[in-house]
Amino acid sequence: AIGWSGETAANTWDILAYYGIVGLDPIANQIAFWILGHSIVYIVWMPAIASMYYLIPMLANKPLYSDKMARVAALLYLIF
Repeated sequence: AIGWSGETAANTWDILAYYGIVGLDPIANQIAFWILGHSIVYIVWMPAIASMYYLIPMLANKPLYSDKMARVAALLYLIF
């Protein structure tokens, strides 16, 4: 949710700068897109880490360490 607000702010600023209402500030634009891109990294990265968290113990025939906490963390990730 916060990532889309960064993209919205950057797009709004670009439109206003195009029509000459505000000045073009490249640093502000980079910051707004960083807010968007930073959240996208976690959306892609978290499922990969979670799958490795389950895959490595399964291939090693070992019990999963902290199974209950992993379920709580996955639930909190989906909620928030």
